[in-house]
Parts: sequence; structure tokens; C-alpha cells
Amino acid sequence: MDNLTELNEAFSTKSLPNTVVIVILLIVGILGNSLVIYVYEFRFPRSDGRCYIGPLAVSDLGTLISTSALNLLKNLMKFIFPGPIVCKCLYFLSYAFINISLFLWTVIAVQRYRKICKPFKWQMKRDWRKWCILILAGFSFAFFSPTLYFYGINEKVITEYNITVFVCEQTTTNVKGLLVYQGIGLIMSLLNVVAIIAIYIVVFIKIYKTMKGVRGEKNESTTSGTLPVSTISNFENPTHELSRNQHANASSSGRTEAQKLEHTIAFTFMTILLLGLISYVPSRSLVVYESIDLKFWENLNYSTFNLHLFLRRSYVVVHSCNVFIYLIFDSLFRKEIKSWIEG
Repeated sequence: MDNLTELNEAFSTKSLPNTVVIVILLIVGILGNSLVIYVYEFRFPRSDGRCYIGPLAVSDLGTLISTSALNLLKNLMKFIFPGPIVCKCLYFLSYAFINISLFLWTVIAVQRYRKICKPFKWQMKRDWRKWCILILAGFSFAFFSPTLYFYGINEKVITEYNITVFVCEQTTTNVKGLLVYQGIGLIMSLLNVVAIIAIYIVVFIKIYKTMKGVRGEKNESTTSGTLPVSTISNFENPTHELSRNQHANASSSGRTEAQKLEHTIAFTFMTILLLGLISYVPSRSLVVYESIDLKFWENLNYSTFNLHLFLRRSYVVVHSCNVFIYLIFDSLFRKEIKSWIEG
């Protein structure tokens, strides 16, 4: 390599497959999350069950734009990164939005638990949503403000080519302070994830028992060949009995439909959580590994490098593809999109 530009172009070429993947996910995510925000916030009637879908999509959109911008610049301008302010702001926004999404997952899990496991007790209402989001966003932006100090442009010399490069990464000399800060952030994230998983396990068990009970009642009603005593004793007033039975059936049907809706919303967010775990575990694992082996990325060939780079940034997937999960689980959302296509 004769100069800095050639070195940077060589790295851009090497990371081209990852750049293409990021651009595709960015386009899909911007369109998908924008669609989710519009439909759930402006097309659907106000409801408690779906009230956090719109804010989650906004947070996902913020995560997607900030992390994609950072990763694309790292791919295309790794050694000539455009200034410390851009570097600091993109790291700060990436961490903040990622954790706002994580906090919202926790809030949604608690809401699902209250709705399904404690339906007749205190519930999280839509009217509280604004304050909840403000508190979560305020805390996240405040907690991750130190990234503005810890990250910036490092000036390095690549001895192999005797070229000075400018890389966006950790710049602090206070290594101990950085490790303490990262440790607190990691513990906080792990506690959130453990809490979400524990809550959804309880919710899933409750749904399973409820569905099992409903199936048992249906089987009992279809296999029984006897009439209830109240029906036999009221044959003299069949109109009154028919009206009462219709009212009971309608009430039961209403409760069943309401339960189905709550269960569907719960399964939707369980699927998002599962996709989130699949997306984040490889990424976080590589973060730990590369902190142990400082020359990890230097010893990889072209194919292995791009595979690991995709896994390192795989967390973007969950923030891009939620729209497909809503299309699968939410019949109202699916019907709305279908009406657009047909109309």
C-alpha cells in the first residue's frame, strides 16, 4: 500500500458483502418501521394492548439509522473516518436507542403479564405511555452520555505499511473507568433480558393452561349427551331459557375472543424477543472474544472475515424485520396492508 486512500479502499472492498447486507436491512427497516408507525399510531383505534408497538418501531428506527450509519462509515471510511464529532454522536445514539428498545421490551413484558396473568387487577393504561417513554428515553440518553467521552478518533500507525490512519473507536486512557462503566451496562442489560425471559415463561404457562382449559370445556360440551338440570326444568318457558343461553354464549364468546387477542399479542412479542436473542447473542459473544484476542480480525481470510462481520453486526436484524412478525401474527395489520395492496 502506497497511501492512506489505497489502504482504505482495500478494506472497503474486503467488507463489501457486509455493506450490501447493511444497506438491504436499512431499506427494509426504514420502510417496515415507518409502515408500522403509521398503521398502529394513525390507522388503528386507540387500545392498551397495541399501544407500545408504535414507540418500539420508533426506537427500532432510531437504532437502525444510527447503527447502520456507524457501520457503513466503518466499512467505507474505516481509516479516514470523518471526524470525532460524527464518531462520538453515532456511538452515543446507537447505544441509547438500542437500550430504549430493550427497556421497552421489558415494559411490554410487564404489560403482557398484567393483562394475561392478573386481568382483574391493576393494568398499565395507554394514558401512561407518554410518561413511561419519556422516563425510559431520558434514563437511556443520560446513562450512555459517557460514550461521548470514551469514544472518538484514534490516530494510529500501521507499521506494515508505515501509514497513519484515523479510526473511530475507544479513545480513553482511563481503561479502568471504561471497564467499570461497560460492566454496569452489561449487568443492566443482562438483568433486563433475564427479567423479560422469566416474565414470558410465566405468561406462556398461563396461556397454555388457559388454552388447555378451553379445549377441555369444548370437548366436554360436545361429548356430553345429557341436558343441564336448569334446561330440563325450564322447558315450560323455552323463550326465557333460549334468551339466557344466548346471552351466556355471547358473553363466553366475547371473553374467548378477548383472550385470543391478548394471547396473540403476547406471542407476537415473544417472537420478537426470540429473534432479538438470536440476533444479539452472536454479536455480544464476538465483542467478548475480540476483547480477549486483540488481533482476532487480522487473522481472518475474506470469507471468514465477512461471516464474522455479519455476526458481529447481526443485532440489526431484529430492528429491521419486526414488520414481518406483525404481518404473521396480527390479522388486523395484515388486513390493513392487504386493503392497501388491493385498493
